[in-house]
Amino acid sequence: MRALSDISLLPDQCGADSVRALWPWRIPESYRTVLLSLVGDWFLVDLQDCIHTFDLASGQLRLIANSEVEFFVMLDVEDNRREWLKSQPVEAVEQAGVARSSLQCFAFRTPPMLGGVFAPSNIVASDFVAYQTGTSKVLRQVADLPLGSRVIATRD
Repeated sequence: MRALSDISLLPDQCGADSVRALWPWRIPESYRTVLLSLVGDWFLVDLQDCIHTFDLASGQLRLIANSEVEFFVMLDVEDNRREWLKSQPVEAVEQAGVARSSLQCFAFRTPPMLGGVFAPSNIVASDFVAYQTGTSKVLRQVADLPLGSRVIATRD
């Protein structure tokens, strides 16, 4: 099993606290960031010590653990790493030759909400802040559309 530091980002590592300002409509202000996945997903603790994940691909915030301690214990289970940190797809992207620096995450060329798939051909290394900024803009624009809506991307 790979070290957690190889398949995730710490909040201090990527400036997560300042980037959280992009998500006030999805992440409550009282939540504290504890970890981020290499695909830009957030893991946050609320005031009751419960852990929530904010999935960038779906734009959904959901409860996944009843405490921060429980969350980190659960991350020792490979199935949880696969689901929450997307460890297997991340490894496939790395094996396909997509490399990233410590300030980068893996980003979708075409986001899932616009029909993109989680495949190495649709993944690039991207500056964490730039990816969060762009994804925030897209998610905000499509947030109220029914699931499965056809979206046509245009350039401003």
